[in-house]
Amino acid sequence: MKRLFASSLRSRIVGAVGILVFVGLMVQSFASLWIGKEHAMNELRQQTRALARAHAEGISVWISARQAVVRSIAAAASAADPVPALQQGKIAGAVDIAYIAYPDKRIFFSEKQELPPGFDPTTRPWYQQAASAGRTVLTAPYVDASTKKLVITFANPIMSGGTLQAVAALDVFMDGISTNVASIRPTPGTFGFLANRNGQIMVHEDVALVLKPASDVADGFGQGVERLANETLTEMRIRGQDRLVYIEPVKGTDWYLVVALDKREALAGIAAMTVNAVISSIVIAIVALVLVGSLLTKLLGRMLALRDAMNEIGTGHGDLTKRLSSEGDDEFAMIGAGYNAFVEKIHGVLSLVRTSAESVAMASAEIAQGNNDLSTRTEQQAAAIEETSASMGELGSAVDQNADSARQ
Repeated sequence: MKRLFASSLRSRIVGAVGILVFVGLMVQSFASLWIGKEHAMNELRQQTRALARAHAEGISVWISARQAVVRSIAAAASAADPVPALQQGKIAGAVDIAYIAYPDKRIFFSEKQELPPGFDPTTRPWYQQAASAGRTVLTAPYVDASTKKLVITFANPIMSGGTLQAVAALDVFMDGISTNVASIRPTPGTFGFLANRNGQIMVHEDVALVLKPASDVADGFGQGVERLANETLTEMRIRGQDRLVYIEPVKGTDWYLVVALDKREALAGIAAMTVNAVISSIVIAIVALVLVGSLLTKLLGRMLALRDAMNEIGTGHGDLTKRLSSEGDDEFAMIGAGYNAFVEKIHGVLSLVRTSAESVAMASAEIAQGNNDLSTRTEQQAAAIEETSASMGELGSAVDQNADSARQ
């Protein structure tokens, strides 16, 4: 990889630009994702709050309607026969049974009931709770012995001059509330349940958890649910799954509606956006590399021509008559003009050297020719001298002979 980026200026620039573009796109993508995630989480929180509030208000309206019915029975407390009023209350409230109990242990029902001997209504929790509170109360849910359904009791104390005259009550199946809670399905993996202030589950799609502490669902509910009702989404692990939990109080009660979103489903859009952003960044980086490479190839064309020309000159076989383009006002035009001036000077110097070399060669040839002529004349003179020497020898011999003859 290092050799690839160092092999040429073009590859270095392309590599550097590619890295910068990719890093820039990733930074921008992550910044956009962070902003998008915050926006998506805010939207999810608002949507979940609206959903939880709508269902909580539906439950509150359901409870308020039954509270109004149980209060309406107060007028029948002084009647000789309160049963007709109780029957009307049962129908109006769509309840299981309506009844009224008196401090003297009398009790009347909207329909005939088989009570054990010595039944004392004043000892029942609903009676004592209403009498102690002095207002309409809602008991904790319990399982009806005959129907095995979850039941709650609305009890209202009937006072006169500060004295308890009677306690009217309604037993209501929680089917309506259970249906309401079960319909909380913004995503397939979402579910809801009801719990009271102390963290006791009152409605849950898993009936085995009803009346159990909410901490059995998740450890995060160990301190109760009231402290988590802060209009935010709380991350929590429930039964091995990551959840986003929102809690909405139910008006008029100590109940809290818990909405548990499947985190993976709720944030699926953000996950898809993340994948798309990464893929888009990679594609854009590749396209940018291709475009930058093409642009550099065009812009660095004259640089490559200069490189080839210099390589040819370096080998000693370059064409000094070849010139580079010097058109334009950019750096490559200046480099081309400089190269052309350099080559022009080199060409002039080499031409001068060639001319001088030719002159020297001609002078050397003339000198060599002169030397040859001198050598020939010298040889001829030597031969003449030798002939003269021989003639002188012969002359000497003749003189000696003549001398000898004269002496004789």
